[in-house]
Amino acid sequence: MYGAIRALVIPVVWILSSSGSAKSEARYMSLGALLFAGVTFRALAVAG
Repeated sequence: MYGAIRALVIPVVWILSSSGSAKSEARYMSLGALLFAGVTFRALAVAG
């Protein structure tokens, strides 16, 4: 599940960030990075 989330987030963030200004690009990239961090910490918590 965690790999699938990451595989879906990368193209979505890429598409959203390419269609706006530099400020919106930074916003989408940082939100994607926060999501990746959250998924990573969740995976570590589940693993144990």
